[in-house]
Amino acid sequence: MRPDAEPRQPQSSPTPAPPAPPASHAPTAPRRRGTGRKVLVGVGAAVLVLGSATAGLAGGVLHGGASLQPLDGEGAAPDTAEARSEAAPAEDPGERVEFRGMSVLLPEGWAAETVTDSFGAGAAPEEGRVSEDWTALYPEGQEACEAQEWSWTDTSTGCRHLKLLGPGGIAHGGAGWAAVTMEPGPGSTYTASGNAQPCPEGEPTFTEADPERPAADQGTVEESKVGGEPASFLVASLTCVDEATATFTSVEQRLWLVPGAEILVVDNYRFEETEALLASAQW
Repeated sequence: MRPDAEPRQPQSSPTPAPPAPPASHAPTAPRRRGTGRKVLVGVGAAVLVLGSATAGLAGGVLHGGASLQPLDGEGAAPDTAEARSEAAPAEDPGERVEFRGMSVLLPEGWAAETVTDSFGAGAAPEEGRVSEDWTALYPEGQEACEAQEWSWTDTSTGCRHLKLLGPGGIAHGGAGWAAVTMEPGPGSTYTASGNAQPCPEGEPTFTEADPERPAADQGTVEESKVGGEPASFLVASLTCVDEATATFTSVEQRLWLVPGAEILVVDNYRFEETEALLASAQW
């Protein structure tokens, strides 16, 4: 260096820019399935909320608080079953319908409607009757269901459906308005009438001589479960009128009675979905 040369000042490094704030994911809106025109009762739907995360490491946890998986030699997180389970969003289980403290998972493409009815024996005076709700569950797409005037006493409506009934239906739903007891006699079927009614539409009928005819008086009540609750199950023979021939015949009727909750389930249509629906019950 020459003696007259001015000393050079050391150059300073530029100040590093602050790191960008971590990105966050907006909550995922719930998906809904099977909603029909009718008002659904006690519908529940799962809501999946995804927490925010950052790509940086912070003491073995992500920004959102989830455990951080160690990186492998390639710089990628290991593909483990636990990692896939944590990363995969939960599937929306569908809609649930509530009735008397029980909720059941509505099959996809089904609707539910709550009906307030007056339960009693035949033409009993109004002061001797009880006002109570019951629920009809049915596959959508049936024209007869759209403007249905529901009654707890109907067996043939043009709308294929399940009935969920409470104490009023149990107390007066047997033949001649007797109580449904699941035992041989008038309480072995859900008739809700003093006379045989039209047969449920579209169901095969049986004569008394038909060997495939279910016989309520010879049927055995089986122990069952509805969402873990003790229940009685019976395949009964419901006497009805074949309107095409104006003759008495019968159809198969399936009944589930949950005595602890005072719930009666009536299936006149042998739905494939009924057992899975009842197995999904939560209390």
